[in-house]
Amino acid sequence: MRLHVPVLLGLCGLLVVANAYEPRVYGELAVVAWLAVWTGAWRWASGANAGERAPGWIGLVDRTAGVGIGVAFVLGALLWLR
Repeated sequence: MRLHVPVLLGLCGLLVVANAYEPRVYGELAVVAWLAVWTGAWRWASGANAGERAPGWIGLVDRTAGVGIGVAFVLGALLWLR
């Protein structure tokens, strides 16, 4: 399931319109993100085929999303703590 892009866009949108310090803001996104994590863990544990990578730009996003999100998080934290 390719849900990291909608979750990241939703998080950015919520940070613009909501108070970032309220945990209630992240409730809906946590459910969507947890669905993707649970499905991936279930497929990995059961040995099922994870599926093919998508061609084109979405395949590139699939391969680099984890690193990109991690780098964005670290840079955002560094700029915020500055």
